Amino acid sequence: MNNTNTITTITPGHYYNPLKNYQKEFIRMVATWWTNTAKGATCPDTFSRDCLRTIAINNGFKWAPAWIVKDKNRKSKRGTYMVPEVADYISSVMSTENAATEDATAEVAEMEPAAV
Repeated sequence: MNNTNTITTITPGHYYNPLKNYQKEFIRMVATWWTNTAKGATCPDTFSRDCLRTIAINNGFKWAPAWIVKDKNRKSKRGTYMVPEVADYISSVMSTENAATEDATAEVAEMEPAAV
């Protein structure tokens, strides 16, 4: 009998990349809200309906997206939904964007002439 234990590694963007553009737009809204609110805390995989609705309303929508709140597979507990795409987006896309910004800032700093 072959008992091989395999560890599945999920690549960055695994949850976020397959989304449609309008879904990615909402995930970016939640991620921006989270990074502005949480100040460095680890992003959760679950969000309340109230939180999702508040983010939607603040961005011009009437309701939290149906593709999240009507999907029974996303329901964690009453009024709470699993949205792993947010943490995935923050860890893969936003961290890449921040690294690129830091690299560009460092390059500009290196190019500036020394004060006389």
